[in-house]
Amino acid sequence: MGIFKRLRDLTAASINDLLDKAEDPVKMLNQFLRDMEEDIMEAEAAVAKQIAVEKKFKQQYEEAFEMVSKREEQAMKALEQGNEDLARRALADKKEHQARYDEMKRQYDIAKTNADQLRSQLSEMKDEFNKMKNKKDLLIARAEAAKAQKNDQPGDVRLRYRQCGTRLRSDDRESDANGSGSSSKQRTSRRQPQLGRRARQAG
Repeated sequence: MGIFKRLRDLTAASINDLLDKAEDPVKMLNQFLRDMEEDIMEAEAAVAKQIAVEKKFKQQYEEAFEMVSKREEQAMKALEQGNEDLARRALADKKEHQARYDEMKRQYDIAKTNADQLRSQLSEMKDEFNKMKNKKDLLIARAEAAKAQKNDQPGDVRLRYRQCGTRLRSDDRESDANGSGSSSKQRTSRRQPQLGRRARQAG
């Protein structure tokens, strides 16, 4: 069935991979769980139908078996009573019911095998669904971590480091320039009084 094929395709590993690539892993996982829940409901309906078929064939082969036993008993009693004609008719009817029993039993075995297989697949689907619910927070955290790692590549870190270093060197040069200018002003202001005194002495 298609629903069980989807279950096989969407294993935990494939879900992890999809979540790693998803822009919104939370939204994606919630949608997956909703879809899986709908698939489980659909599978339960399919299993119920198959079980109904199984029960139908079981009832039919059991009824045919009862008729086989009944006709055989009638044939035995007829022979005991010396009624060979009745015994032959009972045995002929028994043969027909035996053929019906054989066919219904064969159909029942097939239906039961299919029903058992569907039951097993449905059980696996429910187990997988419960595991996904329990691992929801973990899967989301892993997807978010992968997304963050993807957005913060080593090259980006190195670029930011170089930009930061460039800004620091620029600030240092500006600071040095300001310091040099202040020193020159101080030296100039000290020389001006000395030049004034020399001029007065010369006068």
